[in-house]
Amino acid sequence: MIQVSQIISRVESALDAEGSDRYKFDQDYKPAINGAIEFLISVFNKAFSDNKLTEENLRELVYTRVWQTSKYSRIYFDTADIGGEIWTLIRVSPEPTLDPVTEPLDNATPEESLYVPDVVFVRSRYAANRLTFEQTAESERNIFVDGNDSFSNDFKSYAYSNFNNNAGKAEIEIRPAIDNQFVAVTYLLRPSVIESESDTISFPESMTTLLVKQVLNYISTKQGDGTTLYSITEKDVSELVSVMS
Repeated sequence: MIQVSQIISRVESALDAEGSDRYKFDQDYKPAINGAIEFLISVFNKAFSDNKLTEENLRELVYTRVWQTSKYSRIYFDTADIGGEIWTLIRVSPEPTLDPVTEPLDNATPEESLYVPDVVFVRSRYAANRLTFEQTAESERNIFVDGNDSFSNDFKSYAYSNFNNNAGKAEIEIRPAIDNQFVAVTYLLRPSVIESESDTISFPESMTTLLVKQVLNYISTKQGDGTTLYSITEKDVSELVSVMS
């Protein structure tokens, strides 16, 4: 984690603005830091798509939690349960072994999934593969597509569909259907934007310099005199993969 106050202190030093009121938090630092966070998220997305980094490189943001599926074999991820927004799913693990051993919960609203706190995911022999909507439809009739329900036991293979809005809630669906059963989900949490100087930024400390230079880029662009700062920042951001590897 990176302290916002640390970023501000280093940016002030680079701008030779220590102790001055030249730059304000709400007007300058907050939008610049939030812009830098969003920019670096985009850089990570590009690195992920190019297979230059994996989500595990951001281990500070990797979580595994457990849900009980709805009667439709679906899971809804409430931001209150996961502590923010999901950036990307890493692994969906049906039929997990949990500690303590737990029986499926009574669900007063079975059309909705349940978040299951106070349990630890131990292991699962299954990892559901991600399917597009077209592949999900194909799995209904093609026994060679993951998620088809023709097999059982050692021969079955699970799959999950991409997020789909159902009644206003973005859910994933597990196939073959496992209604009202436990599923462990490992996901990458999206770093939140900041609101105050006392906040922390959910990036590893190794990214501090990249974040500082990107903030400088935003502020210098606003000033209209940031040619040098911009080139330095772009150079460091382009080395993100090296920093994280």
